[in-house]
Amino acid sequence: MTLDLRSNQIGENGAQHLARGLDQSTINTLLLGRNRLGDKGLKHLAGFLVSSI
Repeated sequence: MTLDLRSNQIGENGAQHLARGLDQSTINTLLLGRNRLGDKGLKHLAGFLVSSI
């Protein structure tokens, strides 16, 4: 399943919530281009990715 969230103005806080919400998902492709995730947002998403392996 693909989740396309490109160009949705997702920031650091949104990335944190997204990472929490993805925890129980079956998504295997996540498209996040053209957002403003920032370093903190990327850390939240990276933490999710590491824990989902």
